[in-house]
Amino acid sequence: MFTVIIIIDGENFLYSIIHDITRQVKAENELREKKEELQTIIDSSRTWIFYKDKENHFLQVNKAYSEFLGISQENLENMSLFDILPEEQAEDSWDDDKQVMESGKPKFDIISHISYNDNVRYLCTDKIPYRDEHGNIIGIIGFAVDITERKQADEELKSTMIELKRSNQELKQFAYVASHDLQEPLRMVSSFTQLLERKYKNELDEEALEYINYAVDGAKRMQLLINDLLAYSRVNTKGGKLEDVDLEKVLDEVLFNLEILIEENQAVITRDPLPKICADHRQMVQLFQNLITNGLKYRSDETPQIIISAQKEKKYWLFSIADNGIGMDPQYRERIFLQRTDFPDI
Repeated sequence: MFTVIIIIDGENFLYSIIHDITRQVKAENELREKKEELQTIIDSSRTWIFYKDKENHFLQVNKAYSEFLGISQENLENMSLFDILPEEQAEDSWDDDKQVMESGKPKFDIISHISYNDNVRYLCTDKIPYRDEHGNIIGIIGFAVDITERKQADEELKSTMIELKRSNQELKQFAYVASHDLQEPLRMVSSFTQLLERKYKNELDEEALEYINYAVDGAKRMQLLINDLLAYSRVNTKGGKLEDVDLEKVLDEVLFNLEILIEENQAVITRDPLPKICADHRQMVQLFQNLITNGLKYRSDETPQIIISAQKEKKYWLFSIADNGIGMDPQYRERIFLQRTDFPDI
């Protein structure tokens, strides 16, 4: 708007008009430069940035959004998503826009996908109210990040987890076969080979007896490998129901399972009275059996002696399974045992 000064002097009157026109042109140039500067800034971002009015028409978009759609920034102005995307996708986006404009509150992390020109992209979008100088909502401002690669990585991870679960199931099945179907034939090989040695010992030469010893030793080592594999496959299996478990009965069961091994080693097992605790019966059997087996497996030249004891320490029980075997190198203790430090005071 011009400021008109009525002065009798015609020269001063003309000067005032020229001065106001110059000031207005300067202001318009400054405003245009600021708009161009702002457009340059938003065009430099790889985030899709857009302004939309209350009728769902684009007022302004940045270069990244324009390049994806393959439509110039000028042509996108006054277009709607309904002119570009399938109706269902455009409607979902428009519903989010209306929620932001009606509530006056931003909406963040909107996960959606768009299909355009045979190109499917997944987006994470933030939308905030677009206000005029008086604070009135006149549309929305959106910021969209392409998360397609992250989405694909998530899908690949899910697929890998499913495959890993299937693989674990197969491992469990193999462990079952190893523990039930392979061990008995292996015992038969070992037993009949030893029987062959005893029955025909006087008829065989030293070389034949040596071969028999190789076969028996190989069968025993194979048995240990199968047991180790079975124990390893059960490391992360879920335990059963927790219930009151009589550890006296657990130990009786373990000693029965290991009866032959104990006799072969002429081991001496000493035991204190054991308590009842809340535990998984199957896992307690496995725990005691593994510890006692290790005491017999890694024996010294002396007669194996294993002492099993339990002592009440306030609210907890402290168990000890000690043996006179070869022990372990101290440098490996931290790798073998993990010390718990989060127990309450005992």
